[in-house]
Amino acid sequence: MLSIKTFLSPYQNTIILNFFAKLFSVSGMLAIGAMFAPNFKIVSLPILFLSSLSIIILDYMLCITFDVKNSFISKGFVGFFSACVIIYLTRYIVSGFYISILSSIITAAIYTTVDNLIRVEEYF
Repeated sequence: MLSIKTFLSPYQNTIILNFFAKLFSVSGMLAIGAMFAPNFKIVSLPILFLSSLSIIILDYMLCITFDVKNSFISKGFVGFFSACVIIYLTRYIVSGFYISILSSIITAAIYTTVDNLIRVEEYF
């Protein structure tokens, strides 16, 4: 009988690499969004990484809750709306991450564009 550990061993490095690729892509998206969106302020670099981590965790929890396999829920309006909500909710989770509703919409548009261009296979 195969154990779970031997079954996941070929994918273990892929899961770790996908996590770091997702972390850096979300961090880059937030940095770009902070440049272009009004009333969007990130205090420091550790706050940027903490907010990226919280966005990844909220995205993963949303995908588990609604049983969706794609990154950031799905393509289209539902994915865009969920990105807006997750980015805006990060304001209440991470101290030092200030964003308005309009900035959340602009940043979600940037993120969904970047997320659709860079597709990462997930083995969760």
